[in-house]
Amino acid sequence: MSSDGTAEPSSIGSALVDGSRLRALADGEVLVAEGELADDVYVVTHGHLIATRATPYGEVLVSEVDGGDVVGDVTAIAGGERTATVRSAGPAEVAVVDRARLLRWLDDHPDEAAQVAADVRRRLDRTRVAELAAAIVGDVD
Repeated sequence: MSSDGTAEPSSIGSALVDGSRLRALADGEVLVAEGELADDVYVVTHGHLIATRATPYGEVLVSEVDGGDVVGDVTAIAGGERTATVRSAGPAEVAVVDRARLLRWLDDHPDEAAQVAADVRRRLDRTRVAELAAAIVGDVD
């Protein structure tokens, strides 16, 4: 965390924040919705976000995202639709990075691309575990 309260972005986040458009989010505002086409990636510059996924057993929390983290890179890289809904948990701000810029950056930085791939695999595994838990436990409300 920097002295002004903003988060220090990851190496990929740092590289992508410069020159990006900033978007402010109000508490509870949806950044991306499950099922939308993925055309942008977001770097959280301030605040806390939560990612949830709809299941037959209700909405399941699959991730929490803090300042400095990258959001939406999985489907932006693979193409297709968003796999989760991401909303702010309090006021937040993100840098908006278009998919083409992300892909160019990954092509130009193969070592960092390998780390991004490892992070993506870890998050996909965590999402599968959350969905499995929801299937086993069911709706607890």
